[in-house]
Parts: sequence; C-alpha cells; structure tokens
Amino acid sequence: MGGARTVLWKELKDLSRDYRTLVAVVVLPLIGLPGLALLTGVLVTSQTISLAIVVEDPFMAQNADLLVDAVNSSLQLYGVAANISLYTNLSEVKPGETDVLVYIPNGFYNNLSKIDGQARVIVSILIGSQASELARQAVETTFSLLSQNIVRDRVLKLSDMASVEINPESLLNPIVVQRGFHKVTGAPATGVEASVAQAARILEFSLFFVVNPTVVFMTDSIVGEKERKTIEKLLMAPISRRSLLLGKLAASGILGLLSAIADGIGIIAFFQISGTEFTLSPTIIIVWFAAVVLLVLTTAPLIVFIASRSESVRAAQNASFLVVMIALAIYFSTLMVDLSKLPGPLSLALSLVPFTHAALMIHNYALGEVEAALLNATLMAGYWILLTLIAARSFSTEKLVMYKS
Repeated sequence: MGGARTVLWKELKDLSRDYRTLVAVVVLPLIGLPGLALLTGVLVTSQTISLAIVVEDPFMAQNADLLVDAVNSSLQLYGVAANISLYTNLSEVKPGETDVLVYIPNGFYNNLSKIDGQARVIVSILIGSQASELARQAVETTFSLLSQNIVRDRVLKLSDMASVEINPESLLNPIVVQRGFHKVTGAPATGVEASVAQAARILEFSLFFVVNPTVVFMTDSIVGEKERKTIEKLLMAPISRRSLLLGKLAASGILGLLSAIADGIGIIAFFQISGTEFTLSPTIIIVWFAAVVLLVLTTAPLIVFIASRSESVRAAQNASFLVVMIALAIYFSTLMVDLSKLPGPLSLALSLVPFTHAALMIHNYALGEVEAALLNATLMAGYWILLTLIAARSFSTEKLVMYKS
C-alpha cells in the first residue's frame, strides 16, 4: 500500500501540472453544458420568421386583427418571434419572402356559419426550417382553439333547437382519462416518485460522460509513460507491479469521480435551464454516485488490459474506441428504452456488458426495486474484481516494455 500511495501521489502531481486535462474534465462540463442550454435558448428566442396571413374571405377580413393577435399569442407560447404581414389576396405575397403562409380562402365564414359546415385553412411552411415548423404548430393551435369554440356554439344551438339541455364539454369530451402512477410491485406511486423515475433516465445517460475521461486518463497513464520513455524508470522503482497498478487505478478513479461530479452538475443544470422537468431525491443521487464509483472502478482495469498491449497512445485510443462506443450505445438507449423489459436473449447479451448494470442499478432503484438494484451493484463489483485480476496479469514488465501491437 505504501508503494501504491507513492504512485498515486506521483500521478496526481503529474495531473496537477496538466491543467488542460483538469479544465477539460472538470471545468468545461460545469460551464459548457449550462452554457449550451443558455445559448440554445437565446438562439431559439432570437430567431425571427416571416409569417404571411392571407384572408380572402370578406367577413374574416373584418376580424383579421383578432386573428393576428391570437396567432401572436400562440407563437409566444412556442418561443417563436415572427413578423406577421396581413394580405387580402394571395397574389400580393411575394415569392421567397415568406417562411410561413396561412391562406384563408373566400367562403371560409360561410362554411363555418352552417350547422354542419367545414371550413378549410391552408398552412404552408418553408422546408428545412425548425422555426417554421414551430410556427406551424402555433398556427394550428390557434385554429384548434377556434374550432373548439365553434363546436361549443353549434352544440348550444342544437340544444336550443331540440329543447334539450346539453353540456358542450361533456359532448366534446365524452371520455375523461385520469392519470395515475404505480410501482413495479403494484403499489400506488406519487407524482414526485414518477418525476424522479423519469429523471433517473437522464442520470443513466450521464454515465457515458464518466467512461470517456477514465478511458483517456488510463490510456495516457500507461501508454503515455511508454512514449515519454519514463516507464522503464518507473518499473525499476522498488515497488511491486501490484502497487504500481493500484496507484494508477486509484488516480484514474479520482479523476473519473471528479469528472462524474462535474458532468452530473452540468447535465442537471442543462435540463433545468432548458425547461425540462427534472426532480431528484437525495437517495437517487446517492445511488447514482455509487453507480459512478463502480463504473469508474470497472472501466479503469478494462483499459489497463488494452493499454498494456498498445505501443502508442493513438493505438490505445483506437482500441479503446470500441469500449467508448459500447458505453455510448447503452447509455444513449436508456433515454428511449427500458433495459429491464428487453426480451430474454437480448437482455442476457447486455447483462454480459458491465456498463449495463450501472444503468440498471439507477433504473431499478428509481422504480422501487431495491433488491434488483443491489444485485446490479453486486454484479458490477464482481466485474470490477474480475477485470482487476485480468489487468494485474497483463500488467507485467515484459508486456509494458516489449509489447508491439
């Protein structure tokens, strides 16, 4: 342990001199992800589109200003700024100068005034424009609200004609769906618990940002020593190979945890700034941190096995790319897929990958399956022990000095 502490001190001292790595691993996530959310929000609200409303119907033209105000209100809800131009004839609109065109043809009001009439509106948007797509949704929301009001008026007219008292809301919405939540055990769950379970998916995805810095640092810690021609001196030091490996694994673990904490804070800030509902509990944060610790401990020896068989940092990074991509595939899929609900063969295949259990550990705990989460943590610990033993066997003087890829 004394030798391991010496190596750990040496690695941390080297790391303290490499301020670029510290900035990239710790500082950038803290300011980069929240900054990205702020920048995205600023860009979205700053974009302005050109919206043309053509009202050829004479009666609707008398109330065109009310229509413009209603569309403006909907656009504000969608965070879109638009310059709205009002026309009475389609030929007045100049080609290429309008991002969104709303066309209300003649006869629109006449169709609406009939008890069973159906009026049509044409909405044309500029292809390839996200702002135009948002504006289309805002316009359709406006006309949807208008349609609901017209239907209510028609229901009231029909009820008067039939001398029958009718509630328009009950007629428009004959089925009311009431939402509830329950746990895997069938016990009822609160809305807060449901929000925490949803936020757990984002925490699962954040695990990817733990893997990459661990891979980079562990690769440089071993193969970098080769390229800098310092590995021979380090191997001649009066410490065992086990102590040397333990010291490097500990240093990699510390860097990975610092990166995880920074990334976790950055991701939470990103989603909160972007307006996404994000509810956390102290216990889910503790479980996430435990998963991070086990993930770092498992990833580091896996990279030791790869790095000890590489003759250059580039070769080691290329070989480690597959590890990073597997982690990305698993953790990105957690945003859309329930890993615990996959069919047997696929679930078994994923269970052979250590990264899967880190995500399932958070997922199962968020769903109230504490025993399943403990099983995932136990399997992660088992993978850590197995990979550390394999790394120890590959971390030999001969392989570190003489191996050629």
